[in-house]
Amino acid sequence: RAARRGVAMLRAAASVACRGCSGAAASAAAPMGWGAGAGGGSMAAAAARAVQRRSMGAKARRKVDVVLREEIATLGYEGEELRVRPGYARNHLIPKGLAVYATEANRAAFRVELAPEEAAARGRAREVARVRALVEGSEVTVKRAAQESGALYGSVTAEDVAEAWREAGTRLPFGADGVRLPDGATRLKDVGTYQVSLQVGPDEWVGATLVVDKEA
Repeated sequence: RAARRGVAMLRAAASVACRGCSGAAASAAAPMGWGAGAGGGSMAAAAARAVQRRSMGAKARRKVDVVLREEIATLGYEGEELRVRPGYARNHLIPKGLAVYATEANRAAFRVELAPEEAAARGRAREVARVRALVEGSEVTVKRAAQESGALYGSVTAEDVAEAWREAGTRLPFGADGVRLPDGATRLKDVGTYQVSLQVGPDEWVGATLVVDKEA
């Protein structure tokens, strides 16, 4: 009886978690064999957790449509309609007057449609601005085996620098070809701190710091 009561409670919890669900999510909350003792209770609990995770994931993926009132280099041009996270719209864009919700009235008043060529050009400029914001002034560390004097047993090349930034979370758009080591060097052979130039656009370079450290 106690086992049956436990299963019933788990069924009720799954029902609450799945309220408003349909299709696969609803059927996942009530698989065959739930009433079969402790094993069924375990299945019920797992299914309830799965339904809750799906519900939370769906909420996280929701976005809202806004129309920008001002150009934001890393986001879009004035009059562009785009989708953003609800919290970003509610807490930043809307209260600061940077955007309005994309209602029919606001679309008619503020939305601007660009020619495809201009929209594509602005999209490229936006991507450059996004990468610049991530890379300019940033610092990345690479570690290499080195002698007590600081001389590396190997070296650090432009390919290594591009890989270091990728591992740090930013893929350089031009890869190793977009890396300039100091003083025209092709490789670094000593531990130290170096100023490197990284290409973020067709004719745009920014400065960043590379630290070459000795492996422990």
